[in-house]
Amino acid sequence: MLIISSTARCNQWRLRKLGLGNVQLSLVPSLALGAVVGALLGSKIALAVPEHGLRIAFSLLLIVLGLHYLHTSRQSRKPLPMSKWKP
Repeated sequence: MLIISSTARCNQWRLRKLGLGNVQLSLVPSLALGAVVGALLGSKIALAVPEHGLRIAFSLLLIVLGLHYLHTSRQSRKPLPMSKWKP
C-alpha cells in the first residue's frame, strides 16, 4: 500500500508541475490518517465478527453501493449544453 500511494503521489506531483494535477494536497494527511485508522479498526472488527455475518454485511454493502451507482449514473446522463463544450 505504501509503495502504491507513494508512486501515485509522485505522479500527481509531476502532473501538478504541468498544470494537470487534480489532488488537493491539503487533504492528503487527513485521508492517510483515516486510511490507517480504518484499516486497523476494520481488521479488528473482521476478526471479531463470525464469517457468515461478515459475508452478509459485505454482500449488503455491495448491493447498496451498486444501487447508488445506478441511481447517480442515471442522473448524470443529461447532455451538456453546447455552451459548455470545450474544443
